[in-house]
Amino acid sequence: MSTGWAVRLPLESAAAAGALRLRSGLEVHPATDGIWLRGGELSEDLERALRKLPGAERFSVLPEGSLIAHGRRVPQGRLPAGEWMALREWFRPFAPAGALPAEVVRRAVLRLERTTVEGDQGVLVADFAAWAEWAVGAPAVRLRPLVFAASGDGRVAVRGRPLPPIPGLRCVERDGIAIPCGYAVRPAVESAVLRARLGLAAGDLAIFAADGTWEAIRAAAFVKARREAVRATASAIAQGAAPPSGPGGGA
Repeated sequence: MSTGWAVRLPLESAAAAGALRLRSGLEVHPATDGIWLRGGELSEDLERALRKLPGAERFSVLPEGSLIAHGRRVPQGRLPAGEWMALREWFRPFAPAGALPAEVVRRAVLRLERTTVEGDQGVLVADFAAWAEWAVGAPAVRLRPLVFAASGDGRVAVRGRPLPPIPGLRCVERDGIAIPCGYAVRPAVESAVLRARLGLAAGDLAIFAADGTWEAIRAAAFVKARREAVRATASAIAQGAAPPSGPGGGA
């Protein structure tokens, strides 16, 4: 007897799960090869929504956690172990820090100053519509080295090299710290020290603005830049659902 349902989504389709974030009782578990969703009662409306998720594998869940794939009768596999959390919490954006008051070296306040040293651009903050228009028509070889994270305010952070040729804020990234091109952090501190002060975990990204304010994006918010993922994110935004948090947010 089934006690609920589960869905496994590939990483490039994770953004599409944002369309379900306002539904109560749904939980998510990030995995290395995608994300898992689970819930209890499966209404006709919810089932239709699950069928629309690109690349979704649907399962019934038995009381002991065994899985029966949709259309099958024999159990195969189990729900992944580990922490599950509410889907609405996983997609909920958090407010960015304001002016950076961090005191790292001799209690000096960090600031950005103009510099003549140019670094290798690795992060772009741009309008999502411009990114989507470019990405859906770009060759796969141009998309392959990129990942992106979208925010509910219409922006997107693109990470990788080479960056797409669209307008936006271009930054030099070192160890998860992205500084606008033509600027440098003063006083100079090691990236590891700055990451620790900002509370960044492995894979997280902090993006600074020229005025010294900064925004954080958690590693789980980034997805591979594939056309399917871009279209799924655009669909979630069009439906009024919050995409995986991008600039100014975290997963």
